[in-house]
Amino acid sequence: MLIQVYTGLRLLIHTFKFGLVMAIGFVIAITITDAKSEQSLELNKAIEAWLDYDDETALPLLSSLAKSGNENAMLLLGQINIRSSDFSPYLKSLDIKSRNALIRAKGGFSGKSWFNFVVKQKELARVLTDVNHSNKRLKATDQLLSIGEIGLAANSFYSLLNQTFYYNLFPTLYKHMPPAAYRHQFYGMAVFSDNTTLNEEARIQKTMLLGLLDRDYKKGSFQSYLFFGLAGKHIRQKGNFRKEISVGTLLAVGGSKFYRYEDDTQGDNKQLVKNAIEIIFSAEEPQPLVDFCNKTCPGAPRTCMRYVYGSIGGYAGYTGIQSPLEKLIPSKKFFSSKRFEAELLDKVDDAGWSKIKPFNTPICSI
Repeated sequence: MLIQVYTGLRLLIHTFKFGLVMAIGFVIAITITDAKSEQSLELNKAIEAWLDYDDETALPLLSSLAKSGNENAMLLLGQINIRSSDFSPYLKSLDIKSRNALIRAKGGFSGKSWFNFVVKQKELARVLTDVNHSNKRLKATDQLLSIGEIGLAANSFYSLLNQTFYYNLFPTLYKHMPPAAYRHQFYGMAVFSDNTTLNEEARIQKTMLLGLLDRDYKKGSFQSYLFFGLAGKHIRQKGNFRKEISVGTLLAVGGSKFYRYEDDTQGDNKQLVKNAIEIIFSAEEPQPLVDFCNKTCPGAPRTCMRYVYGSIGGYAGYTGIQSPLEKLIPSKKFFSSKRFEAELLDKVDDAGWSKIKPFNTPICSI
């Protein structure tokens, strides 16, 4: 009888201990979940403020989250630190020490990039760092394409096209064939890659891309014109493609022909610019710029486009205004934000428009 009572008591105590451990674990799990949920809400709040061009709200929130171990906040601050040319008036108003304390981690003389402290997403942080180094850019661009960071990869392409040979790019990057919006870079690689440097698979891929180029060229697409603009100096028999090369160059790099439109007394440049503008307004690729000019200058969107597109350096300059990280801020959301509009106008102002016309000239009436 005593043995049975003892056994029962032991079983009761064991059950109580097990229940207590489970209850404590449940409370801890709820606490962790609540903390993560709260951090997620704070991160969303910070991102929304950043997109609204409210760095005074966004950056202290991101800094606090990064210091508490939030890796997404670390990644975003790492990218903001790299985009130093896009500093907002708020950041520019701070002294260097205060600015570094806000967007960099502690360490060294001026702080360290938050990329150095990312653990779970260490590979992504490394790629975002490497794409800014010329000797690592090719592999990093390939990796950006593979994880869907198309905008950042496209921005890197222009550096690669000037930095390396096409045949180095083509076999490596073809496997991550990007959306049509970035196909012209691949056209260039296909046309200029030497068959002797390609394996059989790459030669087949090159043939496919040349077929795409021919199809898009016949449609008079934005892509095919960009290709002629970027590759024109390499094309033999230029006389056969004079218009395509001239218009394509305007689309690729913009320039003063857009905003010195009225200075052309003979009309040659005017017609080229008109052609380029109509291609822009009918194309999908520069749609955020079209939306901006339709919104800003509803009565004169093409006048706005001449000013903006020429000043930012054409499509090459436009690809430099991208979401800092697609996984956190989708491009569609970025391009519809105040942040995009502000960075676009900053780039226009940096072009030195004030030296050409009175700085206060409205972009709708140039």
